[in-house]
Amino acid sequence: MTKFKALGWLFLISVLDALIPLPILGFVLVYVIFRRPAWFWDMVKEIYSPPNSAVREG
Repeated sequence: MTKFKALGWLFLISVLDALIPLPILGFVLVYVIFRRPAWFWDMVKEIYSPPNSAVREG
């Protein structure tokens, strides 16, 4: 997932959060904090890895 794609998803979730009176973004944040899903860590590694370098699997 690229930075642009991640920002796109965050924008979409933010718009949905503004339209629907449920705190969707808050629920996602709580889920990520407590469950620590693998997809989130993979996205963080991909975003913060130096350009043109392979992400090492830990």
